[in-house]
Amino acid sequence: MPGAIKFFNAHNARGAVAAPPVYLIADDSLGPEDLVVAEGIVGLSNTNDFKGVGTILFSKTRAGNEKVFTYLFEHLVLPFVEDNRAAGAFRHADGTPMRSFVYLDGEDVQSRPLMTEDMRKKLSTHLVDVGKTPASTSGKLQSADVGTFFLATKKRLKGLSESDYANGILKRSLTAVMAGREAFSSEKRSKLVDAMMRIAYAIKATVKPEIMRSGFELTGQYPLDVRRALAQTQPPISKTEADHITAQMPVLVEHFRARGKLTEAEMDAVGIPKAHSTNAKPKDERPLQNQRAALINADETVAQYKDHKAKVQEQKDYKAYRATLPPEEQCRLSLQKAADTRRRNREAKLQQSS
Repeated sequence: MPGAIKFFNAHNARGAVAAPPVYLIADDSLGPEDLVVAEGIVGLSNTNDFKGVGTILFSKTRAGNEKVFTYLFEHLVLPFVEDNRAAGAFRHADGTPMRSFVYLDGEDVQSRPLMTEDMRKKLSTHLVDVGKTPASTSGKLQSADVGTFFLATKKRLKGLSESDYANGILKRSLTAVMAGREAFSSEKRSKLVDAMMRIAYAIKATVKPEIMRSGFELTGQYPLDVRRALAQTQPPISKTEADHITAQMPVLVEHFRARGKLTEAEMDAVGIPKAHSTNAKPKDERPLQNQRAALINADETVAQYKDHKAKVQEQKDYKAYRATLPPEEQCRLSLQKAADTRRRNREAKLQQSS
């Protein structure tokens, strides 16, 4: 999106679009954890209903913060799931609600709010599971990235004239919202109003069921197609490897259901080869955002996440403590740490060779 504007939209794999859109605009005058919410903006919707509304959030950066993603889950994702159920979707043949699955890129700022007891209770109450894509695979597995949604929107934005997106109701609504951002210059407010009107017009013209479905179909997520999902891998895997992985899916699914992710050892056990040899820490032991696909609200994932955060804080506390010591003591501790590291490396090599 132009400048420092980000767009959030909730849609399901069948192409239904029910959630009013949410936009995020960077405001450098805000604090790192601040959030300003402007709801009920008339005309800022995904439909041609002149009464349709949307929301604009303001945070310090376009990346958002914990409050931004808490708001998105409480006011966008969970209501969207329940709206779909009320419309008859996400239900079994007998009418009972299915569990719903939502997936994210898995950045820490997105996952952090989901680790609180309050949010975990809400997810459980609404029968919602939240997963993350494998690290650095958004361009291959995120439906909006792989499908035509973003591309179609960007194409629509090109060459627009003011007469194309003119909307008096929306302009008045946006002007009122931007007037409250005192840190913005009058020129910046005017440019943001114009940019938001362009974006709203382009999105309204491209948010269609077939476009929403395309990314899920191309990645094999819905309808489920394991081979199509495997075709997204880089470097590409052979047909023989794809056949083998597909044959192992029942076992792998059970492992994933048991703990919310697959370990490297479990994939080794069924003969899935590594893409490349490495002595780095196994991916299932890395920070959550650097792991393979994982169920974020699984008990084991939450426990591992909190343990990692505790260790990071412990290291920060230790560094702060060391900074208070005399230089000669800091030097002694550094030498001792280096010696310990060398010893552990020697022991690891001996274990590998035995």
